[in-house]
Amino acid sequence: MNPENFTPHSSDPSAKKPLRILIGLFIIFILGFSFIYLIYFVFTKKPTEQPIQATQSSSQSQSQAQTQAPLMTFTPPPGTLIFAIDIIRHGDRTPTMDPFSKPDTWPQGLGQLTALGMNQEYLLGQALRNLYIDQTHLLSAQYQSGTIYIQSTDYDRTLMSAESLLAGLYPLGTGPMLAASQPALPQAQQPVPIHIFPLTQQNKIIPDSNPLVYQTLLKNYVFNTPEWIKKENALKAKFPLWSKALGIKINHLYDLKNIADTLYIQKIHGVKYPNGLSPTDVDQIIEAGQWAFVAGFKNPTVGKITGHYFLNLIGQEIKNYPHANTPTYLLYSTHDSVILALMSALGSPMDTVPTYASDLNFLVFTLKTPSGDTQKMIQIRLNGDPISVPACKSNLALHACTLNEFLALTSDTSTAKQMAHKTHAHAGSSHS
Repeated sequence: MNPENFTPHSSDPSAKKPLRILIGLFIIFILGFSFIYLIYFVFTKKPTEQPIQATQSSSQSQSQAQTQAPLMTFTPPPGTLIFAIDIIRHGDRTPTMDPFSKPDTWPQGLGQLTALGMNQEYLLGQALRNLYIDQTHLLSAQYQSGTIYIQSTDYDRTLMSAESLLAGLYPLGTGPMLAASQPALPQAQQPVPIHIFPLTQQNKIIPDSNPLVYQTLLKNYVFNTPEWIKKENALKAKFPLWSKALGIKINHLYDLKNIADTLYIQKIHGVKYPNGLSPTDVDQIIEAGQWAFVAGFKNPTVGKITGHYFLNLIGQEIKNYPHANTPTYLLYSTHDSVILALMSALGSPMDTVPTYASDLNFLVFTLKTPSGDTQKMIQIRLNGDPISVPACKSNLALHACTLNEFLALTSDTSTAKQMAHKTHAHAGSSHS
C-alpha cells in the first residue's frame, strides 16, 4: 500500500467531534479555574494589606530612627593620639512616659533601650574600634585591663548602651582563651567592666537631675528672654486644644518638652497618635518641645552652671595624663542633656537635640613644633566633626585647643560655682 494514499480512520469529521468537545471543555475548565483564582486572590489580598503596610511603616520608622544616629566614620587626628575620652548618649529608647498609648505598646517597659538602640551603639563601637585600634593603635586589639575605663549613669538604657558599644569595640572572637585553645566564653566573647557614677556625682553630671533647681535656672535666665516669649505666644492659642486631646494640662511652652519626646518616639516607631491630634499638631508639638529643651542650654549662663562640673572633670583627667595606673581611654555613657550642657559650657551650644548614640569626643594628641618640641593638643568632635571652641584661638586650622587653652577653659569654674550656689539657695527657699 502506498503510504501517501493511506487515510486514517480519525480523519472522518464526525469522529473528531468528541475530541473537540473534550478540548473545549478543558479550555473552559482552565479559564474558569483561572477566573475563580483571580477573584479569590483579589478579595483575599485585601485583609492582608494592612499588616503588610504596618510592616512597611515599621521598617520605614526604623529607617527614620536610624537617620538620627551619627555617621559611623571617624578619621584620626593630626599627630600622634595618646589619650581619648568619649561621652555618648544612649541609643534609641522607649518613652520615659506615655499616658497616651495602650500598656502593651512598649513591652520592654518605659525608658528602655530598644533593639534599634543596641544596634546604633554597636555600630558606634565598631567605628571607635576602627579609630582607636585599627588606625591609631591607641588600644590593643584584645582588651587589656587598665587601658580602658567605662562609667555610666545608673539607668538601664545607659548601661546597656555601654555594653552594646563595647560589643562593637571588642567583638566576638577577641575574648580570652583557655589553655586548650578553647574560648573562655562562647564565641570568644570579651566582657569589659562598666562602673556606675556615684549618686552624688551623677546628680552633678545630669543637668536636670534636680528639677526644682533646673526650673529655677530657666526662670531666671531663659523664660524671660524675647525669643522664648515670642515662641510661647505664637503657640499659646493651641494649648487648650492640645490639652484636651492629650488629657494633660498645658500652661507653658516648657510643658511640651516631655510630651514632645513621647510623640517623637511614637512617630518614629509607627505608634498611633492620640485621638484629636492631627499630624500637623503632632509635628508642631514635637518641634516646640525640642526647641524648648535645647533653648535652655543655649543660654551661656545656664551652660556654665550645668556643664562646668563635668567639663572640669574632663580637664583634670587630661591634665593628669599620664600618671600611674591611668587608662588611655575613658568612656562615659550618659544622656542628651549632658551633651547639651557640655557643648554650652564649651561655648558651642547646639541648635538641636543630640541624636541617639551621639558621641562627644575629646582627642588628645601630640604635634611636633617647628622648633622640634612636642606640643600637646586637644581636638573636640561631635559625631566625628571637629567643633570650634571660641576659647581656643591659637590653632583654628586644626580646630584644636592647646593644653593651656583647654585647661583655662575647663578650670574657669569660679563664676559658675557662685551662680550655681545662688540658684540652689533660691530654689531651696522657694521649695520650703
